[in-house]
Amino acid sequence: MLDDGYEPPRTVEAVRELVQQDRVFAVFNSLGTSTNLAVRDFLNQSKVPQLFVASGATTWGRDYRRYPWTIGYIPSYQTEGIVLARNVLKTKPKAKIALLYQDDEYGKDLLAGFTRGLGTKKAQIAKAVGYDPTAPDVNSQVAELRATKATVFMIFAFGKFAIQAELQAAKLGWRPQVYVNAVASSTSLMTIAALTGAAKVIQGAISIVFFKDPSDPRWAKDPGIALFQKIMRAAGANDLRNGYYVAGMASAFTLVDAFRKAGKNLTRAGIMTAARSLNEANNPFTIPGIVVRTSATDGFPIQQVALERWTGAHWSIFTGPLAVAG
Repeated sequence: MLDDGYEPPRTVEAVRELVQQDRVFAVFNSLGTSTNLAVRDFLNQSKVPQLFVASGATTWGRDYRRYPWTIGYIPSYQTEGIVLARNVLKTKPKAKIALLYQDDEYGKDLLAGFTRGLGTKKAQIAKAVGYDPTAPDVNSQVAELRATKATVFMIFAFGKFAIQAELQAAKLGWRPQVYVNAVASSTSLMTIAALTGAAKVIQGAISIVFFKDPSDPRWAKDPGIALFQKIMRAAGANDLRNGYYVAGMASAFTLVDAFRKAGKNLTRAGIMTAARSLNEANNPFTIPGIVVRTSATDGFPIQQVALERWTGAHWSIFTGPLAVAG
């Protein structure tokens, strides 16, 4: 296990070390769109499995013919964008929409899905503003979006930038309906935003969910969350409310499932065949109704999400699983 610091050049260096020196069997659940794109060609040329990438870039599932040794895991960003757009149209059909997105492959993928979900109503986007992920803040971008007087604010940003956007909206006295992308919707990040001044802005915010959130009281007696807590305590961890840990366990459960399916005579080709023939309805860490399913021509393991609303203390699911193909 090597740390790339979420920097593509370091990802390239680390993955080459893992493959050429350590001769690893596969690379599993590595994080990030740009970081994984940086090593995909190398891993496929080397015929080393790039299993269950921790990124929702649409390319992981869409481009399976060109990259047969790569498969994603979480719902695609385009799926996320479509589901959020449909909710806006359903609940606020005449909304004026302001959108902040990260100006890279990740943000553009999510923006494309959102625009696709709006369909003939895409003109309701009053303004979409990108930001450089190496910039110090997004304050000027939020001020620009605030000037549109939009009634819906889509935040397609990573961690600190999402918090900055929420705080800046609060400072500017802007109270739109907020939508937060999944990568910035952890309870820990939402709590930080609330405690530092954005509580009123994010109250009632909406996001997608596909793994069980250990901070949601609805899972208090859930066997999957009980197992999560047991594993965490055994590892000496104290943070039992962080959904990112649940995400890691969910993907690990699927990896074990794929290993079992691949059989005792394990080969790299065999694990890829297994990864592309999943039908996992018993993952204890995904929300009920979500099936981890793939086929030789379907490289999107999770295609269902639910919607959740921020209550001020935790997220609360308010829909069943919603599916969008691809």
